[in-house]
Amino acid sequence: MKTCFFSPQAVGDFNEILDYIGETDSANALDFVTRIQLTCDRIAQMPGMGRKRDDLSKGLRSFPVEKYVIFYRRVKDDIEIVRVLHGARNIETISFEK
Repeated sequence: MKTCFFSPQAVGDFNEILDYIGETDSANALDFVTRIQLTCDRIAQMPGMGRKRDDLSKGLRSFPVEKYVIFYRRVKDDIEIVRVLHGARNIETISFEK
C-alpha cells in the first residue's frame, strides 16, 4: 500500500488553514482538514489522478479540494504532499523545490 507524507511546508499550510477557518468555525476547520487528508490518501492510491504541473516543478502534480489545491509528487513508491494552498494564490511566485 502506498503512503503519503507531508513536507514541512505542507504541515505549515495545514496549520494556517486550521487557524484561518478556525477563527470563525473550529469544527468546520477540523472537518475540512480531514477532507484534505482523505483526498491525500486517495492520491496515494491513484497518484496519476492529478494534473501535471511540470511548469512549476519537475514531477509536480496538483489536485483541487474545494477552494484549495494539493500539490504533490511521487517519491519512490510513495507520495509527498508538497504544499496545500488556496486556489486564489499566485502559485507562480511560490517555490515547490526542496
